[in-house]
This record gives sequence, structure tokens and C-alpha cells, in this order.
Amino acid sequence: MEHRKILRAILLNAKNSVRLGTDRINRQAISSVIISALNDAFKRNITVQVRWGREEPSTIKNKDLINIQKVINDIKLETSNRIEISDLPSNSHAKFLTMDNDLTVITSFNLLAFAGNGLADEEITDELGVTISNSNEIGEIIGSFPKPKPIISKTKKIQRIRNKKL
Repeated sequence: MEHRKILRAILLNAKNSVRLGTDRINRQAISSVIISALNDAFKRNITVQVRWGREEPSTIKNKDLINIQKVINDIKLETSNRIEISDLPSNSHAKFLTMDNDLTVITSFNLLAFAGNGLADEEITDELGVTISNSNEIGEIIGSFPKPKPIISKTKKIQRIRNKKL
């Protein structure tokens, strides 16, 4: 099944929580269909947590970080601030989707990013994912993902970007 359909199905069928890890975020991937599925999940009191990005903020170009933060702010506004997502990258390359600790998808596909030309990354490159439904294995796999580390910037430049209102 195509990754976008899996994301929507998980959002629509979750009973408690959804956790998502992705390398990148861009606006093309957050369609009205995904926003609608997110808001439906929130109406059912589902917790949705997103970890994104593998770069340290100091290695991201200022313009790119500002653009990503604008997308994140848009997502927060469109979901009434119910989505749990950091404004800064988590320094993780993990790409996964977990529903209620009952189902996990681990994939090479960036779940919240498109290539930018209207096609999903997986339509351009050969992407692969695996679905796991054994709760013991899911607990072990998810437990092996490092907790996001708070990123403390030593540069005033990045601090200004963090504090800038978009």
C-alpha cells in the first residue's frame, strides 16, 4: 500500500496514539486530506507526535529552517495546536509510523515530504517499508529509537531564527 494511504488509514483508525518519524517536512505532503485525517483523530482524542529532521539547526540554511518552521506553524494552526511537533529537527534519520503500539511501519520513505514536483518521493525512487503487528516487537523497535535530544544552539543567529515570529 502507498505510504500516504497508510498514514491516512492509521490516523483514521487509531484508538490512542500515532507516532511518526520523518527525515524531512514540506508543504506538498501535508494535503487537505491529511489535515482532515489529523483533525478527525484529534476529535477522537488521539495523541499525534511527530519527530522530524536529522540535521542540527546550525547546519540548516536559515531560509530552509524558516520555511520548515512556517510549514510547522501552518500545520499547528490547521490542527488547532493539537499536534505535538517540534519547531526544530530532532537529529534523527528514523522514518516510522506507529499506531497504538499495535502496528508499526518502518520505511525508507519520508512520510511528510514530497520531491517538490507534485509526485511523491516513492513515485520517483524505489522506496521500501515493512509493517509489523507483533506488540512485543513493536515495543522493542520503538524503544530502540533514541529519545529526541533537546538541541541547544550556541549561535545567536539560530537563536534569532527560533524566536522570530513567522
